[in-house]
Amino acid sequence: MTITEPEGSADAELLKRHLTGSEPDAFAQLVRRHLPMVLGAARRQTDGDAAAAEDIAQEVFVRLAQQARQLTHHSCLAGWCFVTTRNVSLTHQ
Repeated sequence: MTITEPEGSADAELLKRHLTGSEPDAFAQLVRRHLPMVLGAARRQTDGDAAAAEDIAQEVFVRLAQQARQLTHHSCLAGWCFVTTRNVSLTHQ
């Protein structure tokens, strides 16, 4: 029997591994996990503008990298990504 961690726990662990450098691919795993949702939300916020959505997604993951230390105890990284996507979309020009 395999026990899997809830996604939020896995996200926090990946952030910790990224910060300690113990797993070089940890941040890339987070990006792969959350990019589809971030891009989808950004496209909806920009009325389907794919280029703007990509710019917004990039900014979201830059912010994630910058705030990683504070987010290791965040219970829902997907929620943080969604709210941040919305906030970045509102200020994107």
